[in-house]
Amino acid sequence: MSKVRITHPDSRPELNLDEEEEEERIETLEDAEIAGANHRAERGGLARTYAYATPQSGLLGSPGRAMALFGSLGMLLVVFMVIIWLLSTRNTGAGTVSGGNPDTGNLPVAPVIEALAPNFRLIDVRNNRTLQLSDLRGKPVFVNFWGTWCQPCRVEMPEMQKIYDQYKDQVEIVGISMGPRDTPESVRQFLNENHYGWTFIHDPDYAVATEYRIQAIPTSFFIDRNGVIKAMNIGPMDTATIQGYLSKIR
Repeated sequence: MSKVRITHPDSRPELNLDEEEEEERIETLEDAEIAGANHRAERGGLARTYAYATPQSGLLGSPGRAMALFGSLGMLLVVFMVIIWLLSTRNTGAGTVSGGNPDTGNLPVAPVIEALAPNFRLIDVRNNRTLQLSDLRGKPVFVNFWGTWCQPCRVEMPEMQKIYDQYKDQVEIVGISMGPRDTPESVRQFLNENHYGWTFIHDPDYAVATEYRIQAIPTSFFIDRNGVIKAMNIGPMDTATIQGYLSKIR
């Protein structure tokens, strides 16, 4: 191949055309590499941006979805534990009723009408003997929560004495006083002064009153011979009112 030498107007050294072509080729390659690197960098940036912007897949794909899932599982666990607790309390603790009747076996134990009256064991303030509600099965029971300090209770008690005199062989009447405001001694003193004839027992720590959800006194429950609550009353009653309730359990 023949070579031609050229003299540049600004007196630059003579340049071989082959060398000039080589330099241009090198510059072109360098430009291409720079452009490719820029292109790869741009693609990498887009890929990174795309990766962060795309929602992740799976049940725990996002914090919100994970929180919703764990919240649902927590609610299911709470419901399951409540069901287990309700089933266990039907036959244990203060709500246990012995000597059940086949006709009442499926009834819940609760201080509400048409439920089995929660059982209790308390001490008679007169003779210190234990009285258990379930031992009174087979006989209607009139349970009265009261206090020596309660004026409405004091108004009601003479009416109850009339009922006791008339129905003492047909209905068991049980008065329950409660601590800490009353004590067995204060109740005994009150009975000695007023001569009321029915059975009086004492709830020293308010546990039975809590079981029966007592929020005001006097409160009365009328329980049939199978242990089922048929009526209840909050507030003092006269003789006619008590007789009306007794008709539901006699």
